[in-house]
Amino acid sequence: MKSKCQLWAEEHAFDYVYGKMEANVREEYKAHVATCDACRAFVAEWEQLLVAVDSTARPSERLRRKLAVETGIKEPDHARDGVMAIKAPIKNSDRSRKSAVTERKASMSSNKLRSLGKTSVLSFSRTWIISMLGSAVIIFLTLATYLFTTMSSEAPHVGQVENGAYSITQQHDVRKAELVNDPETNRFHITPVAATNDVDGAVYVNDVTNELFMHVQGLPPVVEKDYQLWLVHENDDMNSELLEIEDKEAILYYKGDELGDIVLLRVSLERKGGSDEPKGPNTFFVDLKR
Repeated sequence: MKSKCQLWAEEHAFDYVYGKMEANVREEYKAHVATCDACRAFVAEWEQLLVAVDSTARPSERLRRKLAVETGIKEPDHARDGVMAIKAPIKNSDRSRKSAVTERKASMSSNKLRSLGKTSVLSFSRTWIISMLGSAVIIFLTLATYLFTTMSSEAPHVGQVENGAYSITQQHDVRKAELVNDPETNRFHITPVAATNDVDGAVYVNDVTNELFMHVQGLPPVVEKDYQLWLVHENDDMNSELLEIEDKEAILYYKGDELGDIVLLRVSLERKGGSDEPKGPNTFFVDLKR
């Protein structure tokens, strides 16, 4: 293990804790430890490990015999049980103690790594499951919102007329291609009311399928006003619909059994929310007499 301290190594922490430093060096190192987090951590770690080793470390049988020969002290019988009663100085005891501490430290580090590994796996599993559940919820909500928006925007507005019913869908090219290319479809030009009006477009009517498609361009938005479509029947009855304008365009699809009775389309500017009858200025009209 390498110290992050640029002045002292981890071995100095061991010598300091075990009392192997000269007095002047020890005082200098002690003063340094008070200001260095890295060295202070090493000292604390070695102090904890040395306490643990002192309570469990035992010399090997071979070492005990060698010590008995060199010191002249007879090994007591209970030494075979792992206890030495030698009070004389023991050669290489510092090395044995340091080796035992290092091995124990390595063992503790290994156990710690295994524990961290298990914790990391469990943490990753929980995180992965939560992430997957969160993603599933987001996908579900996004899909539900999309479907709701699509269905709401494409759902036709159903209105009632005398002796029948009709449906209207706006801002979607519903069956435009089929109607335009059907030989039974009649095309009618839009007539602007004012010569300076930039309104242009066409209306396609198929009396066989009872379908009408209208595409109008050049309808600028007007503050506090709505474009209102009036469907005028032969008997002068009228049905109306507020036009949805997007990029100065109005797209409308109509289907109803009473289409054959409609002889005129007219669009006027009415108050916000529409009127019960035409009151505002006309914008354009389409003569559907055929």
